[in-house]
Amino acid sequence: MKEKLYNALPFVLLISGLVVTFLFFRNELRWHEISRRTYYQDQLEKIRQNIAFRLQTYVDEQVAAGAFVASSEQVNRYDWRDFVTALQLDINYPGIYGLGFAVPVNKSDSLAFVMENRRDRAPDFSITSLGKVPGAKEFFVIKFIEPQLRNHRALGFDMGSDPTRRRAMEKARNTGKAAISDRVVLVQDKNRTPGFLIYVPVFRSEALEENSTKRFLGWAYAPFVAENFMKGVLQRELSRRDLPYQVELYDGARTDTSKLLYRSWVVRPEMSDSTYTASFPVYNNQWTLRLLPVRDYETAKGKTLAYVILFGGILLNVSLFFLLRTLANTRENALKLADKMTLELRELNHSLDRKVAERTQELAAKNKQLSNYAENLKNAYEDMEVKVKFRNLQLAKEVKALQEEISRLKNSKG
Repeated sequence: MKEKLYNALPFVLLISGLVVTFLFFRNELRWHEISRRTYYQDQLEKIRQNIAFRLQTYVDEQVAAGAFVASSEQVNRYDWRDFVTALQLDINYPGIYGLGFAVPVNKSDSLAFVMENRRDRAPDFSITSLGKVPGAKEFFVIKFIEPQLRNHRALGFDMGSDPTRRRAMEKARNTGKAAISDRVVLVQDKNRTPGFLIYVPVFRSEALEENSTKRFLGWAYAPFVAENFMKGVLQRELSRRDLPYQVELYDGARTDTSKLLYRSWVVRPEMSDSTYTASFPVYNNQWTLRLLPVRDYETAKGKTLAYVILFGGILLNVSLFFLLRTLANTRENALKLADKMTLELRELNHSLDRKVAERTQELAAKNKQLSNYAENLKNAYEDMEVKVKFRNLQLAKEVKALQEEISRLKNSKG
């Protein structure tokens, strides 16, 4: 029984070790998955916060521009240019395409508005539009826009002619808060890439006895090419050569390809099956951010430790199994050899005992023969001694008789 248990021990340890290895492998995969989700969720939240911070920075800058207009009696084209130049947009607000001011213009007053702006050092000023909005009683015209060199096409554009822009502008005016438009293409963007606009309503307070009313002046607005905006947001991430994910930004609460604002990839890499999405509010609008993990990074770095544990554990357990089996076989062979040697020793002892017994019997027989021989010798010696004594007596008699004869002869001669 003990030998069976000892021989079964390597198999028990092998199965137990493989089970433990598999459990560690599964736990490492689970931990990796949790860490991976946490990492991408953290990256998603970090990018969202960066977007919110950047947008807040731009809105603050537009609020300042609105305050400049509201606090001035009159702002001409050069005043606006000097103000925007002082802001140093490209240095302090990277990603912004320009800073403008738009005003509502009644259709009946449009000609007078055009002539007023032509007199304000804009001889070619005219109102342009994308079309007509049924029921619209006023234009929403861009009066100022800087830097004018890259935005000259937008000057005089009626943003109210586009339903998308008009909705955002009316929302900002009605709520008194900044509003971001849905996905648009900027009229000044030659590449026709997706963009958006931020509108900040501008009011001037006027005192009327104890109450005060606010008179709407227009919108401080900023146009953005979404790609430029996101490159500023993702400047640190895009500088990495081993970025483990790609980024997409959508207008709206869903990942609708028709509302794609930005994507970080040009040639789509091989993505993993999992994606991470977050929708968040942005100034009276909704954006959706999506992270797409890169499969090569996931394969190369994601599960290495788990498979090291798996294959390392299998190798270790198999090596231990063969070591224990070798020891068990060695012990078994040693026990068999010991049994064989014990059996041979027993046979040898039995043979020796038999030979000793036989030799003992032979010696006993020899001893008996020697005893008999000694007895015979003794008897023979005693017989010889009797015969010698008898012979000596005879000789003594004969000598005596001879002496008597000699003595008689001597006597007879004398």
